[in-house]
Amino acid sequence: MKTQSQKEITSRLVALLNKEEIEFINRLGVDALFSTGQRLTKVDIIAAFVDVMMQLDISSIGAKDKSELVKEIMSAAKEYSEQRKYPRVKRSFQVSFRAIESLDDYSNSTTEDLSLGGLRFEINKLEGLPQINQALEIIIDDGAGGPVKAVGTVAWISKKENGDGAKVGVKLTYVRKEDWERFKSYLEKR
Repeated sequence: MKTQSQKEITSRLVALLNKEEIEFINRLGVDALFSTGQRLTKVDIIAAFVDVMMQLDISSIGAKDKSELVKEIMSAAKEYSEQRKYPRVKRSFQVSFRAIESLDDYSNSTTEDLSLGGLRFEINKLEGLPQINQALEIIIDDGAGGPVKAVGTVAWISKKENGDGAKVGVKLTYVRKEDWERFKSYLEKR
C-alpha cells in the first residue's frame, strides 16, 4: 500500500507528463503485472529510467530542448549497445563510399571511429547524403597496408545543426575475406 508521501510524489510526476507519456508508463506497469504477477509503480518505472540515464552517463550539455536531449539519450544508448558487441576504436582512416548500385565516383571522408561491427564518419555537405538502410560500398585505407573493401548499411544519420553536413553511422555487413585480417589489425593499432 502506498504511503501518503508516495502518492504525492507520483501525483507530482504524473502532472508533468503528457497523455501519451502517462499511457506508456501505465502500459509498462500492466505488462509487468500480466507477465510476472507483480505491478511496477509509476515511481518504480520513472526511477528505472533515471537509473538507466545515470548508467549511460547522459549529459544535457548543449541540449536546448527535450528533443535534443532525446537525441543525446538515443545516441548514448546506441553507442552503449554497439560497444557491448564490438569495442570502438577512435582512429582516423581514409574512407571512400558510394551507393552499392551506383557507378558514380566515390565520396571521401575520414573515420571518426570504427569497430568490427561498423564505422562512423562525417560528410561535409548534404548533397548526395546516403539514406537510412541504404547499402554502401566502402573502402577503408590506412595508407600503408592496402585498402579494405567492405559493404555496409547506413544505420543512422545525424545532420549538423548548421545544416552543413552530417555524421553517418554504418553497420558493416560484409568485409572481403582477403581483407579481414588487415581490417582486424586496424583495430589493434591503438
